[in-house]
Amino acid sequence: MEVPRIHLIEKQWLVQPNADEPGVLESGFWKHIEPQVAERLIGGKIYFHLKQQERAYASGRIVGYRHALENERIDSIVFLFRPDDPVEPMRVQSLNWEPTNLRHINVYPYRQIIL
Repeated sequence: MEVPRIHLIEKQWLVQPNADEPGVLESGFWKHIEPQVAERLIGGKIYFHLKQQERAYASGRIVGYRHALENERIDSIVFLFRPDDPVEPMRVQSLNWEPTNLRHINVYPYRQIIL
């Protein structure tokens, strides 16, 4: 059985430390990810890519998620993860990236989820 994972296009590295857990980082704000999907990704892997055809430049183990707060971006998910050191430089094998309906060219316009 494959490990659940999510591949994200993230060009600006909008990642910050989690205030409650040392060694855990937060990555957000991801729209159009249902809470049930985020729940199934816990324990799986998260990969960050600059482009669809490039190897991941950062990766980690998903330890949780949270809904964005009111003063953040509404209706979005923030993933909590422990970063890999060194990075697992995985390349996405298929081309089934799906658009996230975000319009900003530098912020995660595509994702791939494997459950």
